[in-house]
Amino acid sequence: MRKRGLFLLIPFVFFYSSSFSQSPDQFSSKADSIPKTRNLRTGASTSISNNITRNSTLALPPSKTDSAAKSISLSPGFSTAATGSSFYLGIIVGRQIEVDFPKPNQIIQRNNTNQAVLRISGTCDSSAAAVEVNLIPIQGGTAQSDLFLATNGKYLDSLWITGGDYRLEVKTILRYIPSSNGTTPIYGTSRTVERVGVGEVLLLWGHSFLAGDPSYDEPSSDPRVRTVEVLRNPSIPNEPGKLQDLDALPLVFQPIDTSNIGPFGVHSWMWGRFGDTLAKRLNVPILLYMTAYGGSNVWMNMKNIKRERFGFDWFGGQDQYWMPYRPVEAAFYKYIPLTGLRAVLVEHGGNDVGPDFLPTLYENFVFVINHTRTVQANHPQLAFKLSKEGVNFLNQNTTVVNDKIQQVLNTIPNTSLGIDLSEPSTQGPWRDNGGTGHFRGKSGHDKYLELWKAVVPNSFFTTTTPKPATKPN
Repeated sequence: MRKRGLFLLIPFVFFYSSSFSQSPDQFSSKADSIPKTRNLRTGASTSISNNITRNSTLALPPSKTDSAAKSISLSPGFSTAATGSSFYLGIIVGRQIEVDFPKPNQIIQRNNTNQAVLRISGTCDSSAAAVEVNLIPIQGGTAQSDLFLATNGKYLDSLWITGGDYRLEVKTILRYIPSSNGTTPIYGTSRTVERVGVGEVLLLWGHSFLAGDPSYDEPSSDPRVRTVEVLRNPSIPNEPGKLQDLDALPLVFQPIDTSNIGPFGVHSWMWGRFGDTLAKRLNVPILLYMTAYGGSNVWMNMKNIKRERFGFDWFGGQDQYWMPYRPVEAAFYKYIPLTGLRAVLVEHGGNDVGPDFLPTLYENFVFVINHTRTVQANHPQLAFKLSKEGVNFLNQNTTVVNDKIQQVLNTIPNTSLGIDLSEPSTQGPWRDNGGTGHFRGKSGHDKYLELWKAVVPNSFFTTTTPKPATKPN
């Protein structure tokens, strides 16, 4: 019989390494507001069981800088990391670890001390003992690592994270084996989520001035400036251009380009550049939600909230879809529970100049603000930055409009002045209608950007009270 080379083909791979030093990572504590029942505290133990309970004492994972790190190939796309000072057992795992939350490019609203609770959840192999979580800073931020308990193929826990952009890495820990240092984890599959941020989240609400010139846009240049995907698919009846089925909206976060700023804007105007300015000044990621609707007024938003029709035709009956307030409802229903929110930036009121709307403008503004705070946000302290309109807004004398906006600023807490288009310096060739109309083109883009940059100083992000993210729970 001809001799053959010896091939060992078995699903279990045994690897022996000589003694290498280990330098355990320091793990941060979990978010104080989250139950600790899943929190695995690390330590050394020479007693190992196949079943890890919440009372188990687990060892720290090996140092990420260990030069002796090995990778044992199990099957295409799967590997287990092996390092340390002992004997290693690699096991082919039937289920890849997945991250359900957070999503790529997602940004979580920070608090006024530059921190936020980041909830992390997903699925893994049902035999997993735990999940190792690592947050690696990309721009700003502080590295974090911890262990989450895995139960029946699921994991969910949270960490306090410092403002910045991160790469999230999760790895399945299949079991622990004895080693000279106590116990050593055996890793299964891993997963990476790019660009998970902690920073500032703002909602934009208003009419066509805020939405901007549809013929001119500039994208953000900083990858930390992001929004949600806009989906306008006419093949789906009434959705999502009319935002009737909010569950059908895509939970996709992405950089701001020239054609989108979700959930409702189909062009970005100067808001991508505005985000660039904030990201550079604050050194944190910026997430923007666009809910402005051209040709709308505050009265219409009030009627939408009360689920009352307008009594006249408006853009072919858009009020039957509860427009123009529906984009605000979409943002609060689909996205803001997952991201949190700092404030609402507003330019509204100019289209309320007519006799059917002006007498109740103050009351309507107060109604919409209070509803948004209490019903949509469940956060009565939510900040609103209200702008004043030009004195000749679209050839209308809007002095009384601005008087009523000032009345809101004087009487409603947590409101402050946004841009003031009644100032003569805001008029010029960058606007149409003789210098008093819409901001147009490159010069209008730059001027409107300049105005908003000036009224949102760094102090705004320490003197207002943001709404934190509340899901997943």
